[in-house]
Amino acid sequence: MRFRALQIPLAKGDRYAVVPFLRAWCAQKGGRLVEVGTLQGNGALFTPVGLDADEARWLETHLCNGERLVGARFAPPELPLLVVPDHEAQLKARLEADEADSRISVAALRLARAFTEKVDGSHPARLFVNLDCPAVQAMLDAREAGRPEAEAAVRALWAMKVLLAQGQDQPDLDLKGALAILQTTLLGLVNA
Repeated sequence: MRFRALQIPLAKGDRYAVVPFLRAWCAQKGGRLVEVGTLQGNGALFTPVGLDADEARWLETHLCNGERLVGARFAPPELPLLVVPDHEAQLKARLEADEADSRISVAALRLARAFTEKVDGSHPARLFVNLDCPAVQAMLDAREAGRPEAEAAVRALWAMKVLLAQGQDQPDLDLKGALAILQTTLLGLVNA
């Protein structure tokens, strides 16, 4: 969604040979390939911003379903958050699964596990909260002031996160619940 909003080309790299093709194409054309979902790729796309510990706990409690919360700044400012799968953590989980031993040669598996040994696999995705987004700032200001609108806003933001994360292999996300929250929020606005 971010790339569509910014009109930047995006290729889905989970198909066979897409990433090697794109690396070769970028090298030949002088382009830059950013691999979303890797530590280096995320670093190129998001400017991390430290959050106050209390603010971070509140956001994590209300927004996260196993994702690692990251305060960040990114364009467009109208996009309040993004869920980005952690491909390195997913690789670690696949390699540590018992059935990996029977599918991959011992030498290749040992080499791959040496790489993933350094990877923190505790979170399958990162939740980037955009602190450049006026709506996020207004929500955090309302929370700081103790206004009840903050709770409604964070529930609506959680619902938006669920909708944005559909199709990203996150089974814990409750689509029906997210739609119900959005409906309740909209009805509250209309009937206020």
